[in-house]
This record gives sequence, C-alpha cells and structure tokens, in this order.
Amino acid sequence: MKTIAKRVAASLCTIIMSFNFASFAYASPATEARTQCNVECELAKTTISQAKDIHDVEVRSKLVTNTKALLKSAHIKTHYQDVKLNWSEPSLLEFDTDNGTFRSITLQIQDPRYSILSNITAVFDSSWNISNYAEQLLSKTDNNKFLMQVYMNGDLVNQQVSDFDFISNEDIQKS
Repeated sequence: MKTIAKRVAASLCTIIMSFNFASFAYASPATEARTQCNVECELAKTTISQAKDIHDVEVRSKLVTNTKALLKSAHIKTHYQDVKLNWSEPSLLEFDTDNGTFRSITLQIQDPRYSILSNITAVFDSSWNISNYAEQLLSKTDNNKFLMQVYMNGDLVNQQVSDFDFISNEDIQKS
C-alpha cells in the first residue's frame, strides 16, 4: 500500500504542477503562500524520487502521534468538515536535504464528497518540529471536472477548476 501512496503523492504533485499557478499572480495576502507553494511543489518533484519509506516503528509511531496532537490542538488547521483520515495506511517518508533530514506523513481524506487523492501532509524537521503542512482537496464540479483547493500552512494558495474530467474513486482504485 505504501507504493500506492507514493504513486498517489506523485500523481497529486503532477496534478498540482499541471495547474497554471501564474493565473494566480494577482496581489493578495496569500500571494506569498502561493509563491511558497510553487517553490515547495518544485522541491517535491525533486525529492519525491529520493524519499524513502520509513520502516522504524518508533519513528512511524512518533509521526502519527505528533500529527494527531497537532490536529487535535488545531495547530494544523484543516478546511474539510466532518471527514475521517485514513490513519491505518499513512504514507510515511523520509528525505534528506541540505537543511537536514525531514519526515512526512500523508493521510488520505476519506469522504465521498472528496476524491481519494485528497489528503493532508505534514512535514517535520530533524528536531520533530513541524516544518510545514499542506491540504489538498479534490472534489467534483457540476460539469464533471476536478475542483482543486490547495492550502499551505492553513492558507488557501490555489483554488481552480481543472480541465481534467473527474475520475471516480472506484476508477482511481482500479488503475
């Protein structure tokens, strides 16, 4: 399942990168957050291939525990309402950068209103401080397209209807 989670994360990054962020260049309080999203998406493209699954039970447990605590305390602010997170199959990755080792946890959002590609990801630095977090919500529009909403550290950085036809959760799972 972790391989599937990596593929979902890579697919999501591809979908995010396929949207035209330039169309969001108008001045607003979230402009800096959108710029950060562009930089972090580019970083994600380079590091996704270098990321390693985390097998250490203690590290896995700490990622889950820390993330649950941050969600409960609302330090990680989410924008979905009354949905469940898939805690039984998190994607737990570790990657090295010039700034040290980072660990991430990606949890699928489980709700029929959202595509199974919807998720929340938290990234922790080597001192177990939250570095940043992102929330990707993909839902179906009335004209059968993907509506993508991306939040970085609680701020909306992109909301756009894609040119892609919506793919049902069943079809995604089949492929």
